[in-house]
Amino acid sequence: MTTNQHDLPALIAPSLLSCDLANIDRDATEMLEMGADWLHMDIMDGHFVPNLSFGPPVIACLRDAQKEVRLRMIVCVKNHKLGRKEMCSWSDLDFREF
Repeated sequence: MTTNQHDLPALIAPSLLSCDLANIDRDATEMLEMGADWLHMDIMDGHFVPNLSFGPPVIACLRDAQKEVRLRMIVCVKNHKLGRKEMCSWSDLDFREF
């Protein structure tokens, strides 16, 4: 892990948005083996951007396969209460409510 100009640890959190969904576990493992600290996933509901993101079922499958990795979620949804039960089990959430 490197440090930045403020001597804070720099974390590497590559996005899984461009991964092969049929092989998400393989792609996640490859990213971790290449030095990723966390994995990044965007959750969007199609209100603000095209729905090019992950939902609770995909994240649950990845969580089952990658139990130890920290998942960072950027949640851009109109109604963040939808799926709250599933989201509560995710590692790290950043809600962007518009």
